[in-house]
Amino acid sequence: MNEPQQRPQLAQNIAGTLGFNRLPSSDALAGTTLALTLEDGGQATIAFDRDHGCTWSGLPGFTATSGQATTDVVEAAPGVYFIDLLLSPDAPETVNVIADTTTHRALIVGTRMNPPVVRDTRLSQQFTTATIDGGAVTGTAAAPTRDLVNHRALYHYSPETTYEHIYINTKWYAYQCVNGARRGDCGCDPVSYYKMRDDLYVVTWREILIDIAVVFVYDMKAMRTTGKAWGLLGVPPQMRNAPAGAFIEMLQGANYPAGVELV
Repeated sequence: MNEPQQRPQLAQNIAGTLGFNRLPSSDALAGTTLALTLEDGGQATIAFDRDHGCTWSGLPGFTATSGQATTDVVEAAPGVYFIDLLLSPDAPETVNVIADTTTHRALIVGTRMNPPVVRDTRLSQQFTTATIDGGAVTGTAAAPTRDLVNHRALYHYSPETTYEHIYINTKWYAYQCVNGARRGDCGCDPVSYYKMRDDLYVVTWREILIDIAVVFVYDMKAMRTTGKAWGLLGVPPQMRNAPAGAFIEMLQGANYPAGVELV
């Protein structure tokens, strides 16, 4: 099932198994406004209504400078909110804000679907740091990290679906399905890792075989992930969102000898 016309259904079949162990959505931000100062000094706001929508302005990652979006908010770790903003089903872009209300720092991930390419991902992502207005900012800004490189882990998305991840280097990760409908399938995709603070990471990847990108918060204290997959899903193929979350089970890592330095 690797022909291009079959890939959206394959993507839907995969994404549909990822949400069983996800944390529940939260209404904690309903009726509030999140004001952000971006790393370049620009301003962005998200005004949350009480019906899973918002009015936003100034968010990097969206082509427009303001608009409305459907929202999903999950408290991915204590005081840390995974905010998902979705435009219409045919919009080629989506934005996630990971807001840490304990440090008043945030990371904004913009994801875009690009024209088809051969043997490469269609997805691109941009990362913008920000601070949350209205409180004391502590700690350091989110930044790329090597903390997860060489780590192996199992990700239990449901009682029937488990994937192994191997974080090969700062550019690539490998996966294999060890339990589930795609058991035995494996691949390698471009990945990005950002450290928010100790034991809290944002991990994203952009798939090559199927046209989806993934954004996750990794809470290494609770050993669980919260996030989403987004891209061309289903038949007819549309830009769709698939909530996702997993329990993490760490496996033994690999140590390289002196003289071997990974990218």
